[in-house]
Amino acid sequence: MVSDVEELRDLLHPDVTWIGFPGDDVTPLCRSKEEATARLDALIDGAQRVPPEILEQSDDRMVVRMHLDAPAEGIDLHEVLTLRNGLVWLIEDYPERP
Repeated sequence: MVSDVEELRDLLHPDVTWIGFPGDDVTPLCRSKEEATARLDALIDGAQRVPPEILEQSDDRMVVRMHLDAPAEGIDLHEVLTLRNGLVWLIEDYPERP
């Protein structure tokens, strides 16, 4: 189990896909560990007052609330991560808790 969002970088599969919620300066679709790490870093940097938190996790899924400091109106960004063999293969953004 993951205890901190920072640990997620090490769990990203090299071919991870991230279907992101569109933003002004971030890529809404990532297709590699390098791209996903950059997006994760940007989101963590945008959550300085309250760090991201893992709300739920099981062997194959995890829900993370990002706590952005300046979210778009009506957006409470959450990520759903799908794991396979202990690695994150898919990340999907949701504007509210799924």
